[in-house]
Amino acid sequence: MNLAYHLVLGLDYTDTVRLLREFKTFMIEGGGAILSAGVVIGVIAAQTVEAVIEAMVMPLISTAFGSTRISELHWVTSQGSTPGPYQSIAQAHESGAIVVAYGRVLTSLLSLFAVALVLFLSAKILNRVRPRISVLHEKDADS
Repeated sequence: MNLAYHLVLGLDYTDTVRLLREFKTFMIEGGGAILSAGVVIGVIAAQTVEAVIEAMVMPLISTAFGSTRISELHWVTSQGSTPGPYQSIAQAHESGAIVVAYGRVLTSLLSLFAVALVLFLSAKILNRVRPRISVLHEKDADS
């Protein structure tokens, strides 16, 4: 077992135990639990925003561009065994064509900016509410 600790982590057994104790202290007394909760909330927020973008925003943008799906926008750099035009990226790949799938990049960038905006606005709201909450806690402590 000692050899496994040394080979995998570069630590001996006592260093590993010390590392685990530090981790336990971090999780219980430090900000580990808060950090974990923040990561979970961030993942859930990202999934929610991406679902809204995919179900509501992208169809509107697709209508404006006259395309069925923005994520299927592509540029064929080399024709395949059957010449285009190809209706989808999958169809182009099946024929052996080489494509630049810029629609997927646009969709990912839009999702990134939307998630960043939601998290930014959430932080702004929490920063405005936090002083009010602390004032309420002080009033409760005084009474």
